[in-house]
Formats: sequence, structure tokens, C-alpha cells
Amino acid sequence: MHTEHHHNILEAKEQDLSHQSLENEAAPGISYYTPLQRPPAGTASDPQPDGSHPPKLFQPLKLRGITFQNRIMVRPLCLCALARF
Repeated sequence: MHTEHHHNILEAKEQDLSHQSLENEAAPGISYYTPLQRPPAGTASDPQPDGSHPPKLFQPLKLRGITFQNRIMVRPLCLCALARF
């Protein structure tokens, strides 16, 4: 009886999900598909819920004409190919 009840709940959730409209708009200007992000990833809400400005880490940074959404940077990773001798 418990298993049948659990099955009915899962079935109802599946029906709810199947009726939802899941639309992903493509990001413009990219040669492959990637979903458009609104707001862009890494954007902090301004003002914050407590009314303050976002921490400096999450504020935009402009370098040589390029504006980054935040100040979190990851250096490029190295790809190496090894040959067997």
C-alpha cells in the first residue's frame, strides 16, 4: 500500500512537469547552442536584500575596454599531449 501511494505521487509529479513549458532561448552571437542567461551568471543583485551594495568581489570590473560581470577570474588551464617513446 505504501509503495502504491509513493508511485501515485511520482506519477502526479511527472504529469505536472510534462505540462510545464520549459523554453530555453539561445544566447545571441554564439556559433553553438548555449542558453541565454538573464541576468548573466555572476551578477549580484543590486541592492542586496539588506539594502547594501554588493561586495566588491561581485561588482563589475572594466579592464582595457572589457567589462567583466564580477571579479572572479580563473586562469586558463593547460592541455597537454604526451607521446610514448
